[in-house]
Amino acid sequence: MSHSYESRSSRLLLWLALAIILALPLSLIIAFAWLRWNILQTMYLRKAGIDWFNTVFYEGYTFIFAALFSCLAINPKPQRSQLYDISNWGEWLQRRIGMGPSKPIPIRFGVSKSLWAFWQLVKWSISFAFLSYFNGLPGLGNLTVPMLMVLKGFGDWRLLPRILTLPIILPSGEELLSLIPTLESQYRLLYAIALSILGIASLRLGIRLVGEFLLEQGNAWIRDVFVILSLIVLGIILGSPFRPMDATMPYDFALTVILLAAFVTMATLFHFGILGGNLSFAKRRRIILTGIALIVSAALLGDVVIIAWYRVNWNNKWVEYEWMPLTRNRIKVTRWASGVDNIPEYAIQQVPTGNIEKLLSLVRQWDQDAAYTKMKGQIGVNWMTLSDSDIIYYNG
Repeated sequence: MSHSYESRSSRLLLWLALAIILALPLSLIIAFAWLRWNILQTMYLRKAGIDWFNTVFYEGYTFIFAALFSCLAINPKPQRSQLYDISNWGEWLQRRIGMGPSKPIPIRFGVSKSLWAFWQLVKWSISFAFLSYFNGLPGLGNLTVPMLMVLKGFGDWRLLPRILTLPIILPSGEELLSLIPTLESQYRLLYAIALSILGIASLRLGIRLVGEFLLEQGNAWIRDVFVILSLIVLGIILGSPFRPMDATMPYDFALTVILLAAFVTMATLFHFGILGGNLSFAKRRRIILTGIALIVSAALLGDVVIIAWYRVNWNNKWVEYEWMPLTRNRIKVTRWASGVDNIPEYAIQQVPTGNIEKLLSLVRQWDQDAAYTKMKGQIGVNWMTLSDSDIIYYNG
């Protein structure tokens, strides 16, 4: 009875010490953030009338996004953790290496519900702080803006199937402009969520793969290799609408789809043991593997030959292969995004007379060379920079 009481007291003291160690730096971080935000909020509000907090954090949607997105860091299986699985490899390593006593010392750590919940809370908190600071994920850009655009009604959910088929059926410039609001709001948000899920799943499978390989659990680790490769290729496929789309894009897309089908097939065969088992099934395995290899190789080779043919003839048919499907659309999107299409055009004879000095200044600054000619005598003034072009050389 006394031993049980002492054990319970020791665990309580351990948890208390851990809470104090974590609470102290956390309190300092919170206090520093509150003080900094309060200073910036007060300064911008008094000097410029700007609500700094709602401007920087998108009316608080930054924290809503971070709170929801951080849920992806939580392990959906209660009382399971990849770190727990890694710790359990110690028993196997003792037996495999042959160090220590002849009977391995078990070093398995049980995960209680409270410890599991605490660890998930720690992971969620770290993810929340990281996402709040960056307003998204490195490599995926700002993800709060797409979420806010979706909530504000930008885009059309019905256009998502068309966006998925963009690498196969290349769009015209006008169609691409109509798809951009959906592409940059709904699809970008869904793509970020899907890519995060695929990345987390690949990481967890990678840790499990190492354990299965070390513990010699049959062909399970080979299955996990193909599953990870399938997830990577699937992520590439989902990102295809954001890639440059020239004449070879449909064939590049077909190449990734073929690889995905091959990896999924191999993972399925290893999962159900069709490619495993005893030596009596060696002939059947050899036939299946040979058939799959021939089919995949033929498909990949044919696709590569087609792409190579396009590249060899690229200079002769540059207009058809690159200008029309890619460059022309880029120009169309750039003109739309920059507002060039809305710039009014007037002949020089239509310029109103009266302010000759201002008009002469504008005409002299039609390019950067003219701006430099005008301002080069004032470069020495440290607070003054070269003036920009007031008139753009357009359609000349």
